[in-house]
Amino acid sequence: MISLNNRLTTVSRFLKQGTIADIGSDHAYLPIYAIQNHLCDYGIAGEVIQGPFQAAVKNVAANQLVERIDVRLGDGLSVIHPEDVIDNITICGMGGPLIAKI
Repeated sequence: MISLNNRLTTVSRFLKQGTIADIGSDHAYLPIYAIQNHLCDYGIAGEVIQGPFQAAVKNVAANQLVERIDVRLGDGLSVIHPEDVIDNITICGMGGPLIAKI
């Protein structure tokens, strides 16, 4: 079971049941936590940088969630596909100007 820092724990309290798309997911901690704690059923962890993308892939596999979290390499909201049904979008861990740009 993964644990979160205070900032991401606070974010998790706002999640609705369904699917989470975590943009700039870094290590995929939030989607992993959301599924492990039955806050969401499915997750997309989006990351634009190869290193954090690989870390997310590794963490999802280590937590045996490869069937429930899709780690996608891409810029911002481009990781969300037209056929995805998304109930939550989180954009955490980056500065305000970058979040506004996304």
